[in-house]
Amino acid sequence: MELPVIVTNHSGPSAYLTRKNSFPLDPGPAEAEGGFADPSVADIRRQMRRVFSSPIEANQRGKQV
Repeated sequence: MELPVIVTNHSGPSAYLTRKNSFPLDPGPAEAEGGFADPSVADIRRQMRRVFSSPIEANQRGKQV
């Protein structure tokens, strides 16, 4: 569908998502303890603003495999 993806860079998705084909989020401190990912709200906002303000870049990343 060629849509940009903002995803937590933790566990399963980290096997196939890169900075070339997605907008990864830092998993946060819980990952270091072996728990679930807990990205910061600031990181989520930053990536959402980036996708919104850079539609060409977002589109290009969405087209990557």
